[in-house]
Amino acid sequence: MEGNDASSKYEDVYLRGYESVPELTSGLRSYFAFDNGQRLHPSLDYQTPAAVYEGTSGR
Repeated sequence: MEGNDASSKYEDVYLRGYESVPELTSGLRSYFAFDNGQRLHPSLDYQTPAAVYEGTSGR
């Protein structure tokens, strides 16, 4: 989880500079939805985590 925490901080939290907890919560929901459902991960053979979890990668 440490790597994921670092990625979310540098790729979202620090760049956006959220000013409130509700704004941060909403932003992180969007970030993780993208990261898990759309972003291809090299460590997962360029599949999304959602596809690997659901077994729908087609590989």
